[in-house]
Amino acid sequence: MRRYTARRMKNVASDGSESWVERHREYGPLFVRLVVGARLIWGTQDNVFSWERMKEFAAFLQQHGVPYPTAGAVLSVAVSP
Repeated sequence: MRRYTARRMKNVASDGSESWVERHREYGPLFVRLVVGARLIWGTQDNVFSWERMKEFAAFLQQHGVPYPTAGAVLSVAVSP
């Protein structure tokens, strides 16, 4: 029989079995990473799929004196998470 600490007891059902969350806790970081990644993709998709938005970004870079602004815009979007 397993010994349960006070911290683990709240995740144990009355019959002694662990909750679904406790049994799958090692997948927590993966779930968080998938949610954050999906949000990042959703937030930046217009920069990737729209050439007009890419040109706006290149104009912004040019205003701030970045050399090769179009190449910099494409490279920046390509390597961003």
